[in-house]
Amino acid sequence: MSLPCFGKCVKWLLVVQNLIFFITGMVIVGFALWIFLILGKFLSALILLIIAGGLIAMIGLLGCLAACNESKTLLIFFSVALLLRLTVELVGGTLVLVYLYRDQVERTLRDHMINSMSEYDNSHPLRMAWDFLQEKLDCCGVINQTDWAVHGGEGFSNVNGSPMAPHSCCNSSHCPLSEKISLDTTGMLDNHSVNLSEVWDGFGCYYKIREEIENRLPVLFGCLVGLVFMQLMAAVFAYILAQMTESES
Repeated sequence: MSLPCFGKCVKWLLVVQNLIFFITGMVIVGFALWIFLILGKFLSALILLIIAGGLIAMIGLLGCLAACNESKTLLIFFSVALLLRLTVELVGGTLVLVYLYRDQVERTLRDHMINSMSEYDNSHPLRMAWDFLQEKLDCCGVINQTDWAVHGGEGFSNVNGSPMAPHSCCNSSHCPLSEKISLDTTGMLDNHSVNLSEVWDGFGCYYKIREEIENRLPVLFGCLVGLVFMQLMAAVFAYILAQMTESES
């Protein structure tokens, strides 16, 4: 069966789109497994990511097979599966944003951050993650720097009445070279004449993460709109190709 030029264009556009879906799904699965192997936490959320990524990859593979074989049955099945997945994504995403984001998601993020502080001295990946976060976002602790003395475990117990914090809390060339720094009650760093306000703006990393997410919401929304558009176009292309294969047979 030979398709006309337009049909061939639709076929290969559909193949390329579904290859992108397949690769995206596998990346999501790989990322979720990588996070689990490194942190060993967030199991429920990571399982959902693995399931979602697996479904995206499977539907993408189905679309590639349907287009390459020019099978009307597979193309129709792919279109229906894609539209069902798109419906679930839209409804599920709306429910998460409207009902869960402000309460459950933020509370879960804050609780996980607080719980992970006690593993700072015992887990190298967690230490690297916290140090990267505090240096990159210029923050300290979850709510503020005293969280380390409260939730950081024995390694951050108060020394001479001064709370301890990781060295990554200090973003200044005047910071002490020790792995941990002591923040005294006057807001000074160790015995150095460096005021805490000069090297840290007083915000915890939880607020900085929330601010980063809110600043990037327009970009995220644009990506989601683009993803929805690509899925709709894939469903339309599959339907067109199915009709053309029927007329050619």
